[in-house]
Amino acid sequence: MVDTGYRVRLSKVLLVLFMSAAMIMGTIPCELLVVTANAEIAEKTITGLRIRGIDFCPDEPKDKNAYWSGDYVYYGKYSDDGSDYYPVKYRVLSAIDSYLLLDCDEILTYQAFDSSDKSNKWKESSIRDWLQGDSFYGNKSVFTAAERDGIKTSRYEGEEAYGGTPENYHSAELGKYDPIFLLDVRQAYSNIFGYYEYFVPSNTRIKKKHGSDFFSDWWLRSECDDKLPDEARVVEDRPTAAVVVFNGGLSYYSVNDVDSHGVSPAFYVDMDRIVFSSLLAGQDSSQGSEYKLTMLDESLDVSPGKAEVSGNTLTIPYSEVKGDPTQLSVVITGGSESDGHNGVWSSGEWLECYGRLNISGEIGEEGKGTFTLPEGYSVSDDCKVFYQGYGVNIYLLGEKVNGGKSTDYAGSPKQVSIIHREPQTISVSEDSVTLTVGDTYVNEVTGAKTAVSYSSSAPEVATVSENGMVKAVGKGEAIITVTAKETDEWFSAQASFKVTVKEPEPEPVKEKETQTIAFTRDSITLKKGDTFRSELTGAKTSVAYKSSNEEVATVSENGMV
Repeated sequence: MVDTGYRVRLSKVLLVLFMSAAMIMGTIPCELLVVTANAEIAEKTITGLRIRGIDFCPDEPKDKNAYWSGDYVYYGKYSDDGSDYYPVKYRVLSAIDSYLLLDCDEILTYQAFDSSDKSNKWKESSIRDWLQGDSFYGNKSVFTAAERDGIKTSRYEGEEAYGGTPENYHSAELGKYDPIFLLDVRQAYSNIFGYYEYFVPSNTRIKKKHGSDFFSDWWLRSECDDKLPDEARVVEDRPTAAVVVFNGGLSYYSVNDVDSHGVSPAFYVDMDRIVFSSLLAGQDSSQGSEYKLTMLDESLDVSPGKAEVSGNTLTIPYSEVKGDPTQLSVVITGGSESDGHNGVWSSGEWLECYGRLNISGEIGEEGKGTFTLPEGYSVSDDCKVFYQGYGVNIYLLGEKVNGGKSTDYAGSPKQVSIIHREPQTISVSEDSVTLTVGDTYVNEVTGAKTAVSYSSSAPEVATVSENGMVKAVGKGEAIITVTAKETDEWFSAQASFKVTVKEPEPEPVKEKETQTIAFTRDSITLKKGDTFRSELTGAKTSVAYKSSNEEVATVSENGMV
Protein backbone atom coordinates (compact mmCIF):
# COMPACT_ATOMS: atom_id res chain seq x y z
CA MET A 1 0.00 0.00 0.00
CA VAL A 2 1.23 3.45 -0.87
CA ASP A 3 0.94 6.14 1.81
CA THR A 4 2.84 9.20 0.64
CA GLY A 5 0.86 11.95 2.35
CA TYR A 6 0.64 13.58 -1.10
CA ARG A 7 -2.03 16.32 -1.17
CA VAL A 8 -4.25 16.73 -4.20
CA ARG A 9 -3.96 20.02 -6.08
CA LEU A 10 -7.01 20.69 -8.23
CA SER A 11 -6.39 22.02 -11.70
CA LYS A 12 -7.53 25.53 -12.51
CA VAL A 13 -9.82 24.08 -15.17
CA LEU A 14 -11.61 21.97 -12.60
CA LEU A 15 -12.00 24.91 -10.27
CA VAL A 16 -13.50 27.02 -13.04
CA LEU A 17 -15.90 24.25 -13.94
CA PHE A 18 -17.05 23.85 -10.39
CA MET A 19 -17.34 27.58 -9.81
CA SER A 20 -19.37 27.94 -13.00
CA ALA A 21 -21.68 25.14 -11.97
CA ALA A 22 -22.08 26.59 -8.52
CA MET A 23 -22.91 30.01 -9.94
CA ILE A 24 -25.45 28.57 -12.35
CA MET A 25 -27.10 26.37 -9.78
CA GLY A 26 -26.90 29.13 -7.21
CA THR A 27 -30.06 30.54 -8.69
CA ILE A 28 -31.90 27.74 -6.92
CA PRO A 29 -33.78 29.08 -3.89
CA CYS A 30 -32.48 27.99 -0.51
CA GLU A 31 -35.92 26.80 0.52
CA LEU A 32 -37.20 24.52 -2.20
CA LEU A 33 -40.83 23.72 -2.72
CA VAL A 34 -41.81 20.19 -1.75
CA VAL A 35 -44.99 19.02 -3.45
CA THR A 36 -46.54 15.71 -2.42
CA ALA A 37 -48.97 13.89 -4.67
CA ASN A 38 -50.77 10.72 -3.68
CA ALA A 39 -50.24 8.34 -6.56
CA GLU A 40 -52.04 5.00 -6.83
CA ILE A 41 -48.84 3.10 -6.19
CA ALA A 42 -47.03 5.34 -3.76
CA GLU A 43 -46.76 8.79 -2.35
CA LYS A 44 -44.42 10.89 -4.43
CA THR A 45 -42.64 13.88 -2.95
CA ILE A 46 -41.31 16.17 -5.66
CA THR A 47 -38.54 18.53 -4.61
CA GLY A 48 -38.22 20.33 -7.91
CA LEU A 49 -37.51 20.26 -11.62
CA ARG A 50 -34.45 18.37 -12.75
CA ILE A 51 -32.20 18.04 -9.64
CA ARG A 52 -33.63 20.89 -7.56
CA GLY A 53 -33.38 19.86 -3.92
CA ILE A 54 -30.42 17.50 -4.40
CA ASP A 55 -27.22 18.77 -2.82
CA PHE A 56 -24.60 18.03 -5.47
CA CYS A 57 -21.69 19.33 -3.38
CA PRO A 58 -20.66 16.73 -0.79
CA ASP A 59 -19.20 17.94 2.49
CA GLU A 60 -15.45 18.39 2.46
CA PRO A 61 -14.11 15.88 5.00
CA LYS A 62 -12.41 17.43 7.99
CA ASP A 63 -10.04 14.52 8.52
CA LYS A 64 -9.42 10.94 7.47
CA ASN A 65 -11.85 9.57 10.07
CA ALA A 66 -14.83 11.41 8.58
CA TYR A 67 -17.28 9.39 6.53
CA TRP A 68 -18.46 10.41 3.10
CA SER A 69 -21.26 12.97 3.56
CA GLY A 70 -23.51 13.97 0.69
CA ASP A 71 -26.79 13.11 -1.00
CA TYR A 72 -27.72 9.84 -2.66
CA VAL A 73 -29.69 8.89 -5.77
CA TYR A 74 -31.14 5.48 -6.62
CA TYR A 75 -30.69 4.62 -10.26
CA GLY A 76 -31.16 1.29 -12.02
CA LYS A 77 -31.06 -2.14 -10.43
CA TYR A 78 -28.62 -5.01 -10.04
CA SER A 79 -28.47 -8.68 -9.13
CA ASP A 80 -25.26 -10.63 -8.71
CA ASP A 81 -26.97 -13.90 -9.66
CA GLY A 82 -29.66 -12.54 -11.99
CA SER A 83 -32.57 -13.61 -9.77
CA ASP A 84 -33.49 -10.76 -7.43
CA TYR A 85 -32.76 -7.28 -8.77
CA TYR A 86 -32.59 -4.47 -6.21
CA PRO A 87 -32.41 -0.66 -6.65
CA VAL A 88 -28.81 0.59 -6.58
CA LYS A 89 -27.77 3.51 -4.42
CA TYR A 90 -25.27 6.04 -5.77
CA ARG A 91 -23.39 8.93 -4.21
CA VAL A 92 -23.91 12.32 -5.82
CA LEU A 93 -20.38 13.63 -6.44
CA SER A 94 -20.99 16.74 -8.54
CA ALA A 95 -23.06 18.52 -11.18
CA ILE A 96 -20.92 19.90 -14.00
CA ASP A 97 -22.01 21.16 -17.43
CA SER A 98 -25.51 19.63 -17.03
CA TYR A 99 -24.01 16.28 -16.03
CA LEU A 100 -24.68 14.67 -12.66
CA LEU A 101 -21.75 12.50 -11.59
CA LEU A 102 -22.80 9.40 -9.61
CA ASP A 103 -20.54 6.92 -7.84
CA CYS A 104 -21.91 3.65 -6.51
CA ASP A 105 -22.25 3.63 -2.73
CA GLU A 106 -21.32 -0.04 -2.50
CA ILE A 107 -19.57 -2.84 -4.31
CA LEU A 108 -21.86 -4.71 -6.67
CA THR A 109 -19.77 -7.74 -7.59
CA TYR A 110 -16.22 -9.07 -7.75
CA GLN A 111 -14.42 -8.97 -11.10
CA ALA A 112 -10.88 -9.13 -12.38
CA PHE A 113 -9.60 -5.85 -13.78
CA ASP A 114 -8.41 -7.78 -16.81
CA SER A 115 -9.24 -11.47 -16.91
CA SER A 116 -6.71 -12.06 -19.71
CA ASP A 117 -3.99 -10.94 -17.29
CA LYS A 118 -2.38 -8.94 -20.09
CA SER A 119 -3.10 -5.27 -19.49
CA ASN A 120 -3.61 -2.77 -16.73
CA LYS A 121 -4.85 -0.12 -19.16
CA TRP A 122 -8.50 0.88 -18.74
CA LYS A 123 -9.25 0.91 -22.48
CA GLU A 124 -7.97 -2.67 -22.85
CA SER A 125 -9.44 -4.12 -19.65
CA SER A 126 -12.07 -6.83 -19.38
CA ILE A 127 -13.74 -4.92 -16.55
CA ARG A 128 -14.46 -2.07 -18.97
CA ASP A 129 -16.02 -4.55 -21.43
CA TRP A 130 -18.11 -6.03 -18.63
CA LEU A 131 -19.39 -2.61 -17.52
CA GLN A 132 -20.26 -1.50 -21.07
CA GLY A 133 -21.66 -4.86 -22.20
CA ASP A 134 -24.81 -6.88 -21.74
CA SER A 135 -23.93 -7.87 -18.21
CA PHE A 136 -24.35 -4.32 -16.91
CA TYR A 137 -25.00 -1.26 -19.11
CA GLY A 138 -26.73 -3.26 -21.85
CA ASN A 139 -28.70 -5.45 -19.43
CA LYS A 140 -32.39 -4.49 -19.63
CA SER A 141 -32.89 -5.72 -16.07
CA VAL A 142 -30.17 -3.34 -14.82
CA PHE A 143 -31.13 -0.22 -16.75
CA THR A 144 -34.35 0.47 -18.60
CA ALA A 145 -34.16 2.07 -22.02
CA ALA A 146 -35.02 5.46 -20.53
CA GLU A 147 -32.33 5.06 -17.85
CA ARG A 148 -29.74 4.16 -20.49
CA ASP A 149 -30.79 7.17 -22.53
CA GLY A 150 -30.16 9.27 -19.44
CA ILE A 151 -26.60 8.00 -18.98
CA LYS A 152 -24.19 10.24 -20.79
CA THR A 153 -21.08 8.96 -22.45
CA SER A 154 -17.91 10.55 -21.13
CA ARG A 155 -18.25 14.33 -21.15
CA TYR A 156 -15.32 14.82 -23.45
CA GLU A 157 -13.54 12.45 -25.77
CA GLY A 158 -10.24 11.63 -24.16
CA GLU A 159 -11.30 13.04 -20.79
CA GLU A 160 -8.42 12.94 -18.37
CA ALA A 161 -8.45 12.47 -14.65
CA TYR A 162 -8.45 15.72 -12.74
CA GLY A 163 -5.17 17.39 -11.95
CA GLY A 164 -1.92 15.62 -11.23
CA THR A 165 -1.51 12.25 -9.56
CA PRO A 166 1.10 10.94 -7.18
CA GLU A 167 4.11 9.60 -8.98
CA ASN A 168 2.99 6.03 -8.33
CA TYR A 169 -0.09 6.06 -10.58
CA HIS A 170 -1.08 7.07 -14.07
CA SER A 171 -4.22 9.08 -14.95
CA ALA A 172 -6.53 6.94 -17.06
CA GLU A 173 -8.39 8.73 -19.83
CA LEU A 174 -11.97 7.87 -20.72
CA GLY A 175 -12.78 6.94 -24.29
CA LYS A 176 -15.42 8.43 -26.52
CA TYR A 177 -17.80 5.59 -25.63
CA ASP A 178 -17.51 5.13 -21.89
CA PRO A 179 -21.01 5.44 -20.41
CA ILE A 180 -20.04 3.39 -17.35
CA PHE A 181 -16.60 3.63 -15.81
CA LEU A 182 -14.59 3.32 -12.61
CA LEU A 183 -13.32 6.33 -10.73
CA ASP A 184 -9.80 7.50 -11.41
CA VAL A 185 -7.30 7.89 -8.58
CA ARG A 186 -7.67 11.63 -8.83
CA GLN A 187 -11.48 11.44 -8.49
CA ALA A 188 -11.33 9.02 -5.58
CA TYR A 189 -9.04 11.48 -3.73
CA SER A 190 -10.88 14.70 -4.51
CA ASN A 191 -12.29 16.68 -1.62
CA ILE A 192 -14.64 18.31 -4.15
CA PHE A 193 -16.27 14.89 -4.46
CA GLY A 194 -16.33 14.45 -0.70
CA TYR A 195 -13.31 12.11 -0.56
CA TYR A 196 -10.37 12.80 1.73
CA GLU A 197 -7.71 14.45 -0.40
CA TYR A 198 -4.59 12.96 1.23
CA PHE A 199 -3.29 9.58 0.10
CA VAL A 200 -3.87 7.91 3.44
CA PRO A 201 -6.60 5.50 4.54
CA SER A 202 -9.88 7.35 5.00
CA ASN A 203 -13.42 6.39 5.96
CA THR A 204 -14.72 8.55 3.10
CA ARG A 205 -13.69 5.80 0.63
CA ILE A 206 -14.73 2.62 2.44
CA LYS A 207 -17.41 0.50 0.78
CA LYS A 208 -19.14 -2.81 1.47
CA LYS A 209 -20.28 -5.39 -1.02
CA HIS A 210 -24.05 -5.43 -1.27
CA GLY A 211 -25.47 -7.69 1.43
CA SER A 212 -22.17 -7.92 3.32
CA ASP A 213 -21.21 -6.52 6.72
CA PHE A 214 -17.56 -6.17 5.80
CA PHE A 215 -15.65 -3.53 3.89
CA SER A 216 -13.89 -4.69 0.72
CA ASP A 217 -11.39 -3.47 -1.87
CA TRP A 218 -12.65 -1.85 -5.08
CA TRP A 219 -10.94 -1.19 -8.39
CA LEU A 220 -10.03 2.21 -9.79
CA ARG A 221 -9.43 2.67 -13.51
CA SER A 222 -5.85 3.89 -12.94
CA GLU A 223 -2.82 1.82 -13.85
CA CYS A 224 0.46 1.94 -12.01
CA ASP A 225 3.04 4.36 -13.38
CA ASP A 226 5.57 2.70 -15.69
CA LYS A 227 8.32 4.57 -13.84
CA LEU A 228 7.84 2.48 -10.71
CA PRO A 229 10.59 0.00 -10.00
CA ASP A 230 9.93 -3.45 -11.36
CA GLU A 231 9.53 -4.90 -7.90
CA ALA A 232 6.69 -2.44 -7.27
CA ARG A 233 5.34 -2.54 -10.83
CA VAL A 234 4.30 -6.18 -10.82
CA VAL A 235 2.88 -8.77 -8.49
CA GLU A 236 4.14 -12.21 -9.44
CA ASP A 237 5.28 -10.63 -12.71
CA ARG A 238 1.77 -9.58 -13.64
CA PRO A 239 0.44 -6.08 -14.48
CA THR A 240 -1.20 -4.23 -11.62
CA ALA A 241 -4.00 -1.68 -11.34
CA ALA A 242 -5.01 0.70 -8.59
CA VAL A 243 -7.51 -0.26 -5.90
CA VAL A 244 -9.05 1.39 -2.87
CA VAL A 245 -8.54 -1.13 -0.09
CA PHE A 246 -10.95 -2.02 2.69
CA ASN A 247 -9.75 0.77 5.01
CA GLY A 248 -10.00 3.49 2.35
CA GLY A 249 -6.32 3.56 1.47
CA LEU A 250 -4.69 3.30 -1.95
CA SER A 251 -2.86 0.24 -3.23
CA TYR A 252 -2.34 -1.91 -6.34
CA TYR A 253 -3.08 -5.53 -7.15
CA SER A 254 -2.71 -8.00 -9.97
CA VAL A 255 -5.20 -7.25 -12.75
CA ASN A 256 -6.52 -10.83 -12.80
CA ASP A 257 -7.39 -10.89 -9.09
CA VAL A 258 -11.11 -11.77 -9.08
CA ASP A 259 -11.90 -12.97 -5.58
CA SER A 260 -11.50 -9.92 -3.38
CA HIS A 261 -11.59 -6.79 -5.53
CA GLY A 262 -14.93 -5.34 -6.36
CA VAL A 263 -16.68 -3.27 -8.99
CA SER A 264 -18.16 0.04 -7.92
CA PRO A 265 -19.38 1.73 -11.13
CA ALA A 266 -19.70 5.43 -11.80
CA PHE A 267 -21.38 7.40 -14.60
CA TYR A 268 -22.76 10.75 -15.64
CA VAL A 269 -26.51 11.35 -15.82
CA ASP A 270 -27.65 13.87 -18.39
CA MET A 271 -29.58 16.44 -16.33
CA ASP A 272 -31.37 17.59 -19.48
CA ARG A 273 -33.27 14.27 -19.34
CA ILE A 274 -34.19 14.53 -15.66
CA VAL A 275 -37.81 15.65 -15.26
CA PHE A 276 -38.14 15.67 -11.45
CA SER A 277 -36.29 14.76 -8.28
CA SER A 278 -38.21 12.92 -5.54
CA LEU A 279 -37.26 12.77 -1.87
CA LEU A 280 -37.18 9.24 -0.42
CA ALA A 281 -35.49 9.74 2.95
CA GLY A 282 -34.00 12.58 4.96
CA GLN A 283 -34.79 16.24 4.52
CA ASP A 284 -34.92 18.28 1.38
CA SER A 285 -31.68 20.18 0.66
CA SER A 286 -29.78 18.57 3.54
CA GLN A 287 -26.81 16.21 3.37
CA GLY A 288 -27.45 12.50 3.65
CA SER A 289 -30.85 12.63 1.99
CA GLU A 290 -31.91 9.96 -0.49
CA TYR A 291 -33.64 10.68 -3.78
CA LYS A 292 -34.84 9.03 -6.91
CA LEU A 293 -35.29 10.58 -10.33
CA THR A 294 -38.11 10.85 -12.82
CA MET A 295 -36.44 10.34 -16.18
CA LEU A 296 -37.67 11.46 -19.58
CA ASP A 297 -39.30 8.64 -21.55
CA GLU A 298 -40.40 9.64 -25.04
CA SER A 299 -42.71 6.60 -25.28
CA LEU A 300 -44.99 8.31 -22.74
CA ASP A 301 -47.08 11.00 -24.39
CA VAL A 302 -50.35 12.90 -24.07
CA SER A 303 -51.85 15.85 -25.93
CA PRO A 304 -53.83 18.28 -23.76
CA GLY A 305 -56.75 20.21 -25.16
CA LYS A 306 -57.71 23.68 -24.08
CA ALA A 307 -58.76 23.74 -20.43
CA GLU A 308 -61.92 25.29 -19.07
CA VAL A 309 -61.98 27.02 -15.70
CA SER A 310 -64.74 27.20 -13.13
CA GLY A 311 -63.71 29.02 -9.97
CA ASN A 312 -60.29 27.54 -9.20
CA THR A 313 -60.94 24.18 -10.87
CA LEU A 314 -59.48 23.40 -14.27
CA THR A 315 -61.12 20.84 -16.54
CA ILE A 316 -58.45 19.60 -18.94
CA PRO A 317 -59.35 17.42 -21.95
CA TYR A 318 -56.66 15.12 -23.31
CA SER A 319 -56.10 12.78 -26.24
CA GLU A 320 -53.44 10.67 -27.97
CA VAL A 321 -52.32 8.98 -24.76
CA LYS A 322 -49.37 6.66 -25.39
CA GLY A 323 -47.12 4.42 -23.32
CA ASP A 324 -49.67 3.28 -20.68
CA PRO A 325 -48.99 5.94 -18.03
CA THR A 326 -50.07 5.20 -14.46
CA GLN A 327 -51.19 8.79 -14.06
CA LEU A 328 -51.48 12.09 -15.89
CA SER A 329 -49.82 14.86 -13.92
CA VAL A 330 -50.32 18.61 -13.83
CA VAL A 331 -47.15 20.66 -13.37
CA ILE A 332 -47.22 24.38 -12.68
CA THR A 333 -43.99 26.32 -13.04
CA GLY A 334 -42.93 29.86 -12.39
CA GLY A 335 -40.58 31.82 -14.59
CA SER A 336 -40.60 32.44 -18.28
CA GLU A 337 -41.17 29.56 -20.66
CA SER A 338 -39.45 31.65 -23.34
CA ASP A 339 -36.10 31.83 -21.57
CA GLY A 340 -34.76 29.06 -23.75
CA HIS A 341 -35.03 25.34 -23.09
CA ASN A 342 -32.29 23.43 -21.35
CA GLY A 343 -33.54 19.90 -21.88
CA VAL A 344 -37.04 19.12 -20.62
CA TRP A 345 -37.57 22.47 -18.92
CA SER A 346 -36.82 26.05 -19.78
CA SER A 347 -33.73 27.38 -18.07
CA GLY A 348 -35.82 30.06 -16.39
CA GLU A 349 -38.51 27.82 -14.87
CA TRP A 350 -38.98 26.48 -11.36
CA LEU A 351 -41.60 24.22 -9.84
CA GLU A 352 -44.58 25.80 -8.10
CA CYS A 353 -47.15 23.01 -7.99
CA TYR A 354 -47.43 19.35 -8.92
CA GLY A 355 -50.37 16.96 -8.72
CA ARG A 356 -52.33 14.23 -10.41
CA LEU A 357 -55.12 15.00 -12.86
CA ASN A 358 -58.31 13.59 -11.34
CA ILE A 359 -59.83 11.17 -13.85
CA SER A 360 -62.94 9.08 -13.39
CA GLY A 361 -62.04 5.47 -14.16
CA GLU A 362 -59.03 4.30 -16.12
CA ILE A 363 -56.89 6.45 -18.39
CA GLY A 364 -58.11 5.97 -21.94
CA GLU A 365 -56.71 7.20 -25.22
CA GLU A 366 -58.77 10.33 -24.69
CA GLY A 367 -60.87 11.87 -21.96
CA LYS A 368 -60.81 14.69 -19.48
CA GLY A 369 -59.96 15.30 -15.85
CA THR A 370 -60.00 18.03 -13.25
CA PHE A 371 -57.35 19.79 -11.23
CA THR A 372 -58.07 22.24 -8.42
CA LEU A 373 -55.61 25.09 -8.04
CA PRO A 374 -54.34 25.39 -4.44
CA GLU A 375 -54.75 28.45 -2.28
CA GLY A 376 -52.85 31.47 -3.58
CA TYR A 377 -53.72 30.88 -7.22
CA SER A 378 -56.13 33.05 -9.16
CA VAL A 379 -57.54 33.19 -12.68
CA SER A 380 -57.87 36.57 -14.40
CA ASP A 381 -60.76 37.67 -16.58
CA ASP A 382 -58.75 36.82 -19.67
CA CYS A 383 -58.13 33.31 -18.28
CA LYS A 384 -54.50 33.72 -17.25
CA VAL A 385 -53.39 31.86 -14.12
CA PHE A 386 -51.44 33.72 -11.45
CA TYR A 387 -49.74 32.67 -8.25
CA GLN A 388 -49.30 35.43 -5.69
CA GLY A 389 -49.48 38.02 -8.44
CA TYR A 390 -47.16 36.60 -11.09
CA GLY A 391 -48.04 34.49 -14.10
CA VAL A 392 -47.35 30.76 -14.17
CA ASN A 393 -47.09 28.04 -16.82
CA ILE A 394 -49.32 24.96 -16.72
CA TYR A 395 -48.26 21.61 -18.21
CA LEU A 396 -49.73 18.14 -18.58
CA LEU A 397 -47.57 15.03 -18.88
CA GLY A 398 -47.92 11.27 -18.66
CA GLU A 399 -46.08 9.50 -15.85
CA LYS A 400 -45.20 5.99 -14.77
CA VAL A 401 -44.88 6.12 -10.99
CA ASN A 402 -43.26 2.88 -9.88
CA GLY A 403 -43.12 3.36 -6.13
CA GLY A 404 -40.30 2.55 -3.75
CA LYS A 405 -36.78 3.32 -4.91
CA SER A 406 -37.33 2.44 -8.57
CA THR A 407 -36.91 5.18 -11.14
CA ASP A 408 -40.08 6.91 -12.31
CA TYR A 409 -40.66 8.02 -15.90
CA ALA A 410 -42.46 10.91 -17.56
CA GLY A 411 -43.10 12.11 -21.07
CA SER A 412 -42.34 15.58 -22.34
CA PRO A 413 -44.48 18.23 -20.63
CA LYS A 414 -47.11 19.76 -22.91
CA GLN A 415 -48.28 23.28 -22.11
CA VAL A 416 -51.95 23.73 -21.27
CA SER A 417 -53.79 26.84 -22.41
CA ILE A 418 -57.08 27.97 -20.89
CA ILE A 419 -60.03 28.85 -23.07
CA HIS A 420 -60.78 32.57 -23.12
CA ARG A 421 -64.29 33.22 -24.49
CA GLU A 422 -66.03 36.48 -25.29
CA PRO A 423 -69.82 36.85 -24.91
CA GLN A 424 -72.03 37.15 -27.97
CA THR A 425 -75.64 38.37 -28.25
CA ILE A 426 -78.07 37.27 -30.92
CA SER A 427 -81.61 38.49 -31.70
CA VAL A 428 -84.53 37.72 -34.05
CA SER A 429 -86.54 40.23 -36.05
CA GLU A 430 -89.95 39.08 -34.71
CA ASP A 431 -90.72 37.92 -31.17
CA SER A 432 -93.90 36.12 -32.26
CA VAL A 433 -95.64 35.20 -35.47
CA THR A 434 -99.04 33.69 -36.37
CA LEU A 435 -99.19 31.17 -39.19
CA THR A 436 -101.81 29.03 -40.80
CA VAL A 437 -101.29 25.30 -41.25
CA GLY A 438 -99.20 24.85 -44.36
CA ASP A 439 -97.50 28.25 -44.16
CA THR A 440 -93.66 28.66 -44.04
CA TYR A 441 -91.66 31.45 -42.46
CA VAL A 442 -88.01 32.53 -41.86
CA ASN A 443 -87.21 34.86 -38.95
CA GLU A 444 -84.07 36.95 -39.52
CA VAL A 445 -81.23 36.32 -36.97
CA THR A 446 -78.65 39.04 -36.27
CA GLY A 447 -75.53 39.34 -34.04
CA ALA A 448 -74.31 35.71 -34.24
CA LYS A 449 -70.51 35.29 -34.19
CA THR A 450 -70.66 31.53 -34.64
CA ALA A 451 -72.79 28.99 -36.49
CA VAL A 452 -76.42 28.80 -35.37
CA SER A 453 -78.81 25.89 -34.95
CA TYR A 454 -82.60 25.75 -34.56
CA SER A 455 -85.02 23.69 -32.49
CA SER A 456 -88.80 23.56 -31.96
CA SER A 457 -90.49 22.95 -28.63
CA ALA A 458 -93.50 21.37 -30.40
CA PRO A 459 -92.63 19.77 -33.74
CA GLU A 460 -96.29 18.64 -34.07
CA VAL A 461 -97.20 22.33 -34.28
CA ALA A 462 -94.23 23.80 -36.15
CA THR A 463 -91.06 22.28 -37.53
CA VAL A 464 -87.85 24.15 -38.31
CA SER A 465 -85.12 23.21 -40.77
CA GLU A 466 -81.36 23.54 -40.24
CA ASN A 467 -81.40 26.85 -42.14
CA GLY A 468 -84.26 28.29 -40.05
CA MET A 469 -87.28 27.61 -42.30
CA VAL A 470 -90.37 27.25 -40.06
CA LYS A 471 -93.31 25.21 -41.36
CA ALA A 472 -96.74 25.28 -39.68
CA VAL A 473 -98.06 21.71 -39.44
CA GLY A 474 -100.77 21.72 -36.73
CA LYS A 475 -102.90 23.97 -34.58
CA GLY A 476 -101.24 25.24 -31.37
CA GLU A 477 -98.16 27.12 -30.12
CA ALA A 478 -94.44 26.35 -30.42
CA ILE A 479 -91.25 28.09 -29.30
CA ILE A 480 -88.49 28.19 -31.91
CA THR A 481 -85.04 28.50 -30.24
CA VAL A 482 -81.99 29.78 -32.10
CA THR A 483 -78.60 28.78 -30.57
CA ALA A 484 -75.25 30.27 -31.52
CA LYS A 485 -72.60 27.56 -31.02
CA GLU A 486 -69.99 27.85 -28.24
CA THR A 487 -66.38 27.85 -29.42
CA ASP A 488 -62.97 28.47 -27.87
CA GLU A 489 -63.40 32.17 -28.66
CA TRP A 490 -67.11 32.73 -28.05
CA PHE A 491 -69.67 31.75 -25.44
CA SER A 492 -72.93 30.24 -26.62
CA ALA A 493 -75.97 32.54 -27.01
CA GLN A 494 -79.71 31.96 -27.58
CA ALA A 495 -82.78 33.79 -28.85
CA SER A 496 -86.33 32.53 -29.35
CA PHE A 497 -89.70 33.46 -30.81
CA LYS A 498 -93.24 32.15 -30.48
CA VAL A 499 -95.15 30.62 -33.37
CA THR A 500 -98.97 30.40 -33.17
CA VAL A 501 -100.54 28.10 -35.73
CA LYS A 502 -104.28 28.16 -36.62
CA GLU A 503 -106.43 26.04 -38.88
CA PRO A 504 -107.44 27.54 -42.29
CA GLU A 505 -110.91 29.25 -42.49
CA PRO A 506 -113.67 26.94 -43.95
CA GLU A 507 -115.30 27.88 -47.29
CA PRO A 508 -118.82 29.58 -46.80
CA VAL A 509 -121.87 27.39 -47.64
CA LYS A 510 -123.88 28.84 -50.61
CA GLU A 511 -127.68 28.45 -50.87
CA LYS A 512 -128.80 26.37 -53.86
CA GLU A 513 -130.84 28.09 -56.57
CA THR A 514 -133.93 26.43 -58.00
CA GLN A 515 -133.79 25.43 -61.62
CA THR A 516 -136.74 24.47 -63.78
CA ILE A 517 -136.37 22.29 -66.84
CA ALA A 518 -138.95 21.36 -69.45
CA PHE A 519 -139.27 19.49 -72.72
CA THR A 520 -140.71 21.32 -75.65
CA ARG A 521 -143.23 18.49 -76.07
CA ASP A 522 -145.12 16.70 -73.33
CA SER A 523 -145.89 13.58 -75.32
CA ILE A 524 -145.28 11.87 -78.63
CA THR A 525 -146.37 8.73 -80.39
CA LEU A 526 -143.75 6.68 -82.19
CA LYS A 527 -143.68 3.47 -84.17
CA LYS A 528 -141.36 0.69 -83.16
CA GLY A 529 -137.90 1.52 -84.40
CA ASP A 530 -138.49 5.27 -84.57
CA THR A 531 -136.18 7.73 -82.76
CA PHE A 532 -136.94 11.09 -81.36
CA ARG A 533 -135.14 13.76 -79.31
CA SER A 534 -137.14 16.42 -77.52
CA GLU A 535 -135.48 19.77 -76.84
CA LEU A 536 -134.81 20.42 -73.13
CA THR A 537 -134.82 23.98 -71.77
CA GLY A 538 -134.00 25.65 -68.39
CA ALA A 539 -131.16 23.28 -67.25
CA LYS A 540 -128.43 25.03 -65.21
CA THR A 541 -126.44 21.88 -64.63
CA SER A 542 -125.73 18.68 -66.47
CA VAL A 543 -128.70 16.40 -67.07
CA ALA A 544 -129.29 12.68 -67.10
CA TYR A 545 -132.03 10.72 -68.89
CA LYS A 546 -133.96 7.66 -67.69
CA SER A 547 -136.84 5.61 -69.11
CA SER A 548 -139.61 4.44 -66.81
CA ASN A 549 -140.18 1.39 -69.00
CA GLU A 550 -137.29 0.30 -71.13
CA GLU A 551 -139.40 -2.50 -72.64
CA VAL A 552 -141.38 0.22 -74.39
CA ALA A 553 -138.73 2.89 -75.03
CA THR A 554 -135.05 3.43 -74.19
CA VAL A 555 -133.17 6.72 -73.90
CA SER A 556 -129.50 7.43 -74.46
CA GLU A 557 -127.31 9.62 -72.27
CA ASN A 558 -127.83 12.54 -74.64
CA GLY A 559 -131.65 12.20 -74.66
CA MET A 560 -132.20 10.23 -77.88
CA VAL A 561 -135.40 8.17 -77.44
